[in-house]
Amino acid sequence: MPHDSIPPADADFNNWVNPFSAYVGLHHATLGVDTSAITLMGMALAAWTPAYAAIQNPDTTTPPAIRSKNEARAALETILRPLIRQIQAYPAVTDDMRTSMGLHIRDTTHTPAPVPATAPLAKVDTSRRLSHIIDFRDAAAPQRRARPAGVHGCEIWSKVGGPAPASISDLAYVATDTATPYLVEYDIAQGGQTVFYWLRWVNRRGDHGPWSEVVAATIPG
Repeated sequence: MPHDSIPPADADFNNWVNPFSAYVGLHHATLGVDTSAITLMGMALAAWTPAYAAIQNPDTTTPPAIRSKNEARAALETILRPLIRQIQAYPAVTDDMRTSMGLHIRDTTHTPAPVPATAPLAKVDTSRRLSHIIDFRDAAAPQRRARPAGVHGCEIWSKVGGPAPASISDLAYVATDTATPYLVEYDIAQGGQTVFYWLRWVNRRGDHGPWSEVVAATIPG
């Protein structure tokens, strides 16, 4: 079920919206809902019900009937979505009430992001003059562009010119990027030099994963 609790399938939506509207209509004062919203919801529901019923019969399931059903649902959802947000935010609403209405119960338990366990896999595109385009993927799923679960971004560190870095003390911080690829631009005086890159994942708490394999690329002049 989506975060706003409205089921995507028409049949599920129809089975949900009728008891939802009945509960809200009966308890609107407790839920902090104005009677004008109840009236609008009732009018939209009155249009939805016959429009949905029409497409249940093969003899009446025509393109105009389907279009009418879609329009009736869209109009009803336009009223329901802000109404659900209002109810969810109302302080007097309890989880038991949410269950009675078929609404999503929010998880208030904060689960800390795990420490990254994998390393990025980096490739450097040198097709652009005085630039490196760094594509980074998770080594455990290199076919996907998505970051690992719980990861905020990819830290990129580098050393311009040889010899290759032996430790982090030899590196300079470049950036923390949240979406691959990352563009690094260099001065004309740096053209022809070799750059060594180390990358690692970091979560929102600042916990780091293991370093990537070193990646070296020449700055195209």
